[in-house]
Amino acid sequence: MKKLGFLCLMLLLCTGFIWNKQEASAAPKTKLKQTESTIFVNEKYTIPLTGRLKKATYVFTSNKTKIAKVNSKGIITGINNGTASIKIRYKYKGDFYSVGTFKVTIHKSSLNTKYKSLDMLTGDKLEPASYLDGINPKASYIITSSASSVAKGGSNGVIMATKAGRTSISIHEVYNNRSRTIGSIALSVTGASFKHNEIKMAYNSNINFTDLLDDMDSGSRYTFTSGNTSLVTASTSRISTTSRGKGIQTCQVTVDETMSNKTKHTIGSFTVNVTDETFISFLNKDVVIGFGEIITVGNSGIVIQNKVAGAQYKLTPRDATVLKTEEIKNRSTNLEAIGYGITPVTIEEVRGSKTRTLEDTVDVTVSQAYILKDLADNGLTLSVGNSQFNRYPFECRNLKAVYDYTSADSKICNVGSAGMNKDQDYLVINAKKAGTTEISVYETMNATRARKKIGSFDVVVHEAGYNPNYTPAPGTSGTPRPGTSYTPAPGTSYTPAPPRPTSNPGGPDISLEEFLDNPVASNIISSIRLEHNGKTYYGYASDSGLECLFGDDDNLSDYIDYGTDFDNISLDEFTITLANSGYELISVESYGGTEWSLGIQLNDEDNTVEEVPVYLNAAEFNTNSILSDVTVKVGGATRHIPSSPYPATSSLNEDEDNQFEEDNKEFKAYFTPREFAKAGSDEYFDLLYPDAEDYPEDPKTLSDLTNVSCSYTESGGNTAVRSISQPVTDDNYYWTFEVEFEDGTTEEFSVSIEVDDEGY
Repeated sequence: MKKLGFLCLMLLLCTGFIWNKQEASAAPKTKLKQTESTIFVNEKYTIPLTGRLKKATYVFTSNKTKIAKVNSKGIITGINNGTASIKIRYKYKGDFYSVGTFKVTIHKSSLNTKYKSLDMLTGDKLEPASYLDGINPKASYIITSSASSVAKGGSNGVIMATKAGRTSISIHEVYNNRSRTIGSIALSVTGASFKHNEIKMAYNSNINFTDLLDDMDSGSRYTFTSGNTSLVTASTSRISTTSRGKGIQTCQVTVDETMSNKTKHTIGSFTVNVTDETFISFLNKDVVIGFGEIITVGNSGIVIQNKVAGAQYKLTPRDATVLKTEEIKNRSTNLEAIGYGITPVTIEEVRGSKTRTLEDTVDVTVSQAYILKDLADNGLTLSVGNSQFNRYPFECRNLKAVYDYTSADSKICNVGSAGMNKDQDYLVINAKKAGTTEISVYETMNATRARKKIGSFDVVVHEAGYNPNYTPAPGTSGTPRPGTSYTPAPGTSYTPAPPRPTSNPGGPDISLEEFLDNPVASNIISSIRLEHNGKTYYGYASDSGLECLFGDDDNLSDYIDYGTDFDNISLDEFTITLANSGYELISVESYGGTEWSLGIQLNDEDNTVEEVPVYLNAAEFNTNSILSDVTVKVGGATRHIPSSPYPATSSLNEDEDNQFEEDNKEFKAYFTPREFAKAGSDEYFDLLYPDAEDYPEDPKTLSDLTNVSCSYTESGGNTAVRSISQPVTDDNYYWTFEVEFEDGTTEEFSVSIEVDDEGY
């Protein structure tokens, strides 16, 4: 009987064991659909699982979080180039199961090393597929240019060369709403370019090529091709419109440049709008005149195309201190230049009782006289026996003054003035023998008899029989006026940089004789400084030329803070101390905010006035001038990303992404797996407790925690900073904040929280 009972018990136990084994084998299992994949940096990829259980808790762990990180939902984010393994486990009804390991390879697009520097021709385009390695076809590529007039970014990363010059091109990749900097290209552009991308022309009119293109080369050939030859035709030197037409008709004109080395390229296309409406030609929207000159509507003043028969035109200057209005009955308005400066002029068309204001305005500049650019740059070449110059060697004659000339060596040539009328004072040169000398030009005001030197130029005299180079007459294409393409605006790539100073000069009471012996800025100006936004910047009076600098490579002066709105700098923010109490500062003018001009009267017997340009150079972007510390906290653990010392103490490894170094805007704060765990995150439970049998029932990640934070401390070193937003995040791993500057530009900073799993 006992044996029978024992056998029954054993039978029941075996039956239970078999049943439990069958039940265990019947439990659902989660498996990987595939075991590996390839994604790009900032791409998100969900690990593909089959048989995922609703009541199970899944844990995903990356072995290389600097390459790929994964969240509690199994979503992988690509971080950097390389390969990582993701271990997958889950807990179901108290038991732990291993799903396996998923291998992910991250690709990172980068700048091809051949494109660190690059030469392009105007009109050329460069696609991202050319200058990038490992391009992400799903990403957007954004181009920023330090000189957008030279080159700019087109749609999706295309670099377009538009004008001769140099610029720095920065490439940014935007993918899944995240931006990263890929690199920069030092770009040099050569070739002619368009002055205007769109122009108006009247019917039965023509325009020379030289008025349409900038940076033309005498050794190059230019071909204009009209998209509608019945409307616009092209010859070897100009484009012309059809003689008759109604309304506005439009046509595209394409321009090719064949350079002296036979290289041919297409500059691009511009739009011609042919119209019978009244308008101001683009050639006439900027007019430069001298003091006392009268300007009105007409061929020698403001040129109006398609004038209405019987209409009169009224000119109204915005600044009445520059131009004085004189209305004459039955005639257009006269404007007299009564002060130096620039003012827009509006134009009203009056016909009977009807008056309308033209859409176009004209900017009129009243300029002080200046030496013709060709003479100033190249001088004048004559030969004995071919002596007379017999015209003005300067532009913008002051009609309230007379001009005289002196030769530094009268044995080589002597000079005088003459003209057909008594008020004419043309320069006349008598070349006497071979040699080189300098001719100075002086202006004397009729009313005050104040005399000043407006400039000088060199004269080279050759022996008789020498055929001198032709010097273009004033007003021709060879003698550019201020504001045209031949006299670039200050700060463009064609404006020569001011000479760099070699020492820090200065010293009070420099005599007039010392200055005349050595005409440099340091002998006129003892010191110059600028106070803007409550910050003082010290400038440098050059000891090698007549200029003052703010910002130079020799650290002799201060750069102006990055992001400064130069147009908001005012005259009263400058403090200028002259080197001699007898000198007098009589004028300070601004040209675009970054360049100013000081007029200093020396009060000598000739009442000499020296013009001294002042250049304001902007500092490069530097994180140190904006932030002094970024603080990241995960639970009780804190990491600082300070401006110094280097490397930053936020990293347990020496990672350059943690340094406030120059233009770095992307930082990383590293925490150990144990610090993650102390804060309440279970992401690295497997690493810390590889032999544990009980995995947390409700595992948490940083995204689930409320004790994770990111903050910053301002350094106050950049006074052009207008505001800094608070750091924001949507997952507690990646934080961003934005800095806004005085000039309206912004820079975005990012901070990511990473794990340092080496030696945890």
